[in-house]
Amino acid sequence: MMQRQKKRAGTTSKYKGVQLHQKSGQWRAVIWRKELRRSVHLGYFEEEAEAARAYDVAALDYYGDEAWVNFA
Repeated sequence: MMQRQKKRAGTTSKYKGVQLHQKSGQWRAVIWRKELRRSVHLGYFEEEAEAARAYDVAALDYYGDEAWVNFA
C-alpha cells in the first residue's frame, strides 16, 4: 500500500509527499491516489513544512487513520 510507505530516500525533501520544484524553487505537495492510479497535485508552497502539512491533510482525508503522516 503506497499510503503506508515511508518517505523514499534520495528525494529533495525531508518530508513524505513533498518535492522541490526546480523551475520555481517552491515546494510541491503531491499524494498518490490508488483508485485513480496517479499522483494528485496538492499545490505549491513557499515553505517545505507547509507542503508537508498539506500532504498530511490530504493523506488523512484519503486514507484515514492508517495514513503515514509527516507530523503526528
